[in-house]
Amino acid sequence: MLFYAVLVTSTHLVRSSLQILPENYDRSVGPFTETIQKIDVTISVPFLVLLAVKENERQADWLYSYTMKWRDERLRYNSTSGAVVYIPASLVWKPRFFVYNSIEQREAYGNNDENIDVIVSPSGDVVLRRTQYTSIVCEVDVKRFPFDTQFCAIAFSSPVEPIEVMQLTPVHDPLRSAIMAGNSEFALINITTHIKKYSIDNNNYESVMFVAHLRRYPTYYLVMVVFPTFFIAVITITGALVPMEEDQSNDITGLALGAILALVFMLGIVSDKLPKTPSVAWISIYLMEVFIMCVAALAIGFLRGMRKSCNKYQVKEGVFLMTVDENRAEEKPLQISSKTRVVESRLTASQELQRRQSIQVPDEDPESLTLHKFLEKGHLEVEENTKNQKTLKQGASLVVLPEETSSKTAAAAIVESLLNASNVPYVRLSSPRALHRKFHFFPPSQISSLAAAAFIKSERWREVVVVFREEDELLEMAEMITAGHFPPAFSTQVVRIDSNDDYGSVLKHIRNKLDRSKIILNIPLSAALRFIDEAASFSMCGVLYNYVVIDMDMATSNLEDYSSIEQCNITTFAMHDVEAAEVVALRNRIKLQSHIRLPHRGINTKTAVWISTLSAVVRALEHSPSSTTPQCGSVWPQGTDIKRELLRATKGGVTGDVTWLPNGLRSNFSVHVYRRKHGVLSKYAEWNSHLKRILSAEVVAVANSSQKETLEGKHLHVTVYLEAPFVMLTADGEYQGYCIDLLQGLLEIADAVKEFTRSAQKGPEHVRFALPTYQNISLAQIFSQKIANSLKFNYTLHKVHDNAYGSKEANGKWNGMVGELQRGDADLAVASLTISYSRSEVIDFSVPYMHLGISILFKKPRAAESDKFKFLDPIDWQVWLATFASYVTTSLALWLIAKMSPFESNVLDTTSGEFHRVENQFSLRNSFWFTVCSLMQQGSEICPRTASTRVLTAVWWFFTLILLSSYTANLAAFLTTQRMATPVENADDLSAQTKIKYGTLGRGSTMSFFNESKIDTYERMWNLMSSQPGLFVQSSKEGIARVKSSDYAYLMESSMLEYAVERDCELMQIGGLLDQKGYGIGLPKGSPYRDLISTAILRLQEKTELTELKEKWWKDKSTVCPAPKRKESDDGESIGGIFIILIGGLLCTILFVAWEHFFKKPNQD
Repeated sequence: MLFYAVLVTSTHLVRSSLQILPENYDRSVGPFTETIQKIDVTISVPFLVLLAVKENERQADWLYSYTMKWRDERLRYNSTSGAVVYIPASLVWKPRFFVYNSIEQREAYGNNDENIDVIVSPSGDVVLRRTQYTSIVCEVDVKRFPFDTQFCAIAFSSPVEPIEVMQLTPVHDPLRSAIMAGNSEFALINITTHIKKYSIDNNNYESVMFVAHLRRYPTYYLVMVVFPTFFIAVITITGALVPMEEDQSNDITGLALGAILALVFMLGIVSDKLPKTPSVAWISIYLMEVFIMCVAALAIGFLRGMRKSCNKYQVKEGVFLMTVDENRAEEKPLQISSKTRVVESRLTASQELQRRQSIQVPDEDPESLTLHKFLEKGHLEVEENTKNQKTLKQGASLVVLPEETSSKTAAAAIVESLLNASNVPYVRLSSPRALHRKFHFFPPSQISSLAAAAFIKSERWREVVVVFREEDELLEMAEMITAGHFPPAFSTQVVRIDSNDDYGSVLKHIRNKLDRSKIILNIPLSAALRFIDEAASFSMCGVLYNYVVIDMDMATSNLEDYSSIEQCNITTFAMHDVEAAEVVALRNRIKLQSHIRLPHRGINTKTAVWISTLSAVVRALEHSPSSTTPQCGSVWPQGTDIKRELLRATKGGVTGDVTWLPNGLRSNFSVHVYRRKHGVLSKYAEWNSHLKRILSAEVVAVANSSQKETLEGKHLHVTVYLEAPFVMLTADGEYQGYCIDLLQGLLEIADAVKEFTRSAQKGPEHVRFALPTYQNISLAQIFSQKIANSLKFNYTLHKVHDNAYGSKEANGKWNGMVGELQRGDADLAVASLTISYSRSEVIDFSVPYMHLGISILFKKPRAAESDKFKFLDPIDWQVWLATFASYVTTSLALWLIAKMSPFESNVLDTTSGEFHRVENQFSLRNSFWFTVCSLMQQGSEICPRTASTRVLTAVWWFFTLILLSSYTANLAAFLTTQRMATPVENADDLSAQTKIKYGTLGRGSTMSFFNESKIDTYERMWNLMSSQPGLFVQSSKEGIARVKSSDYAYLMESSMLEYAVERDCELMQIGGLLDQKGYGIGLPKGSPYRDLISTAILRLQEKTELTELKEKWWKDKSTVCPAPKRKESDDGESIGGIFIILIGGLLCTILFVAWEHFFKKPNQD
């Protein structure tokens, strides 16, 4: 009963609320009357809660409720009690408002206009209350963070009702009746209201803003950031300033580093909170000041610790060579020149492994440099004795550190720390490590690995074996073992040998189990020679086996002592060219002036690096200004000058010119590759650290040759062939196109090289860039330099006179561009000129600037017209006829067999054992019905009784199973694939038919290709074309026009084919490329510019500038071919015939039933 009462009451309220709506009430029209031309809307915000403030996104999330009140005269009603009425908001007119500074806005509690009511009073006053979530964009000022106050406004405005139509009135004091709250970080202080007017399209509008004043609680940031950083800074600074012992400097440094890390963490917290604004927050300034103080404390502690230990390690003025010499009692200065002297100072060393040698190092200066007691090996120890301290307290201007061994590492690290703090430059002769930050003449240890990887890649080896002894040797080969240098199919096996020199088992393992023939030996030289010698005894030398020796002294060894390895293929590397003239001269001088043991030929790598090092050091010191002696504990200002001069000392002697990286490592050097194949070990190629690839000796010779020819003042005649987009003539008579841009770029690079070479030959002071001389620099580095003031020259472009590329005539002369080059009428031929053997016999070509081939241009086939009987296409018409014949034959056979068989009309009674005669169910009509039902996979309720009819039925069912399965599969493929089939797919199809004609340009390389080809397909095509001269065209433009207008396929080069297809949506390419060739720039035979242009083209290819040029001239953005439409569903066109068959069947049914009804009535009697 209670539920019924509630239901009746609610129904009555709804009816009563709807009764006040006039019949002609239109909710889309505002409550305007003759007297009321403007609507007064009152807005208030009684409920406002702050959910979150995202300062870094300048966003605030709110939950708020707003109330709008206006009067609608159309909703007046009479009420004796004065009670208000609730009407669904979707039924009445409402002012259209929105919060225009919100990012996201949604109704709370899932409300909308359907379930929100408006309150209507008898006087027509309407009140609407809504509760919403919104994200507001707020301007955030974090300068006073965390003591900041933020202002965030909720702005209401109507986008359609201007001021002349609607007046907005906000509640002036919303705090008296409002419920407001902040969150855990901000307190909501108060709310103010503002009215803002603005104009759009000559219409004036109003917006009402409720501005919330927010004040941040700073307690969290004071406790978590400000106070901890203050105490950290106080402790750090106090620790740096208090007196300390010598062993406490590390503790102070660690304390300062820990404070810095803590401050970095604090800064991260603050930066995640604050937005990216131009103003800097107070707390950020405070943290940066504390950070600077901690860094200062770290520097103070470090310098104090260095001052404590500075009295131990310092060297005498000049160049200090750290060597090992225990028996030498005196330090004897060695005079290099009038400005520089070299001092050998001794650190206490152990008595073992001390070999003394004396070498005399030639220098380009008139005087020579002699190093006494130079030791190649030794153990270094540091002891605090009086003699060492006396030696190390006397000052030095540059230090040369020796080759480093395990016992020398600690002492070298101590000396390096002192030199770094005092700004004294030093040079290291060993391979660089992460600790070293100064000048290293030895390349990184993995350079041999990189060179070996490049060699293996150039040889296209698929699998190698790396043989090593120590772990360090394996680490050096890490660069080669990693798969980054090789394709995925590359395989590497690693084998370690023991120190007992038992190589037989290792060789058997490599040959029998690993089955590898490419062996990399990263072991000492003597061990490598014994390994190869023993490999020869195992018959592991010959054509199949290759040995790569990593040791860089292999090229200087005497292989005649190992006669058994004469048939072994050996490859090795060297830092210097052992056969170079300067190396041979240096070897002769050392042989006459010193007692150093020399190798079989050349000099060993350590000696070459020593000489290169000291040569650069001497030049740096002689060109540096006079300086004072560095003092302990202070930064020596003259050290920077010496470092600068050392960076300029690019002449490195026999190991090549020196280029320094900012971290002091040597760069841009070459590794010489030596190879022995059934003969002597001679230079085979060269690996450059900049290019990171193997360059053949011929290429290196061209790169290092000094070009005598110059373009200065020359006037070049360039012949061109008009063929879009390579060369085109504008309406103004100017040339443009791909080849014109290519010509301009190549000539600028070529002139840059010429100008640089000319300046370098005059001397270092004439070179406009800080580069090594051209004779020993990689080509890629030369071409990467942009020389602005390059040598100027003039050139003239002219169109080839006979409009031909060039072919040999019957009289033996050449026409076209080739003929002009041969006769000297042109200096360059810039066009889509194909490189061919016959042309290269009379002219020179640059390397190809574009690779291409011959392809087939054909017009796109039109989409096949829709066929309502397409469902018949999966099976050919002969199959349909055969199926129909099979149906008729089987039906007749079934009728005859059933009629002839006695068991179809006689049935055995199982109870009595007698046969009873029954009606034969396989009449002629039923036989046809039974077979058609089987064909359609439907039941006929007729079942054969005898074995003969059952066998025939089973065979027919099997036939229908296979037929329907094949038809269903083919039908699915036909209906789901909309394919525009082309008459031909490739050159084989084209040559096998006669309907579509085909041809080429009547002259040029494409025509010559078919004329000279010995492939059957191309021979047949040439025979057809040559028998019908009309198939040849005079220009590509004519050939494209014939393709579009008739059944004609044009055989043309793929570059121009791509250009045509890009600009004409009716054209397409058929098949792939018939051959491979390239376009090059033609020059007269023996032209001095060929090598420059070729190397410049390679550089442009490496920098992808040729690709950019092709994109510029080939891609036509104005032509956009429509993409083929893909049908998401069948539109019925393909299977519309089944509806026609259905309608025909219905008509036939109607005819049959009429005939049966009127003419074939059964006998009722």
